[in-house]
Amino acid sequence: QFGPERNITYGEIAKMALEAADQNIAGGWPVNPSAKNHWSAAYIRLMEEKRVSVYAKFPDVTLPASRGAV
Repeated sequence: QFGPERNITYGEIAKMALEAADQNIAGGWPVNPSAKNHWSAAYIRLMEEKRVSVYAKFPDVTLPASRGAV
């Protein structure tokens, strides 16, 4: 559950951003190795496809995101 006392991961950022933007999330495999078998795979693939800069360096989607990334 999200809350101000809890860090959010790169995978969670992708999901929140894309759902807030009402984007169609289709299947497919991301290039990011940490996302390939992760629940966020489709979200990360779309972020890569859209060339969102935070995902260009393939951050580990399970790690807490930096404030700059959020």
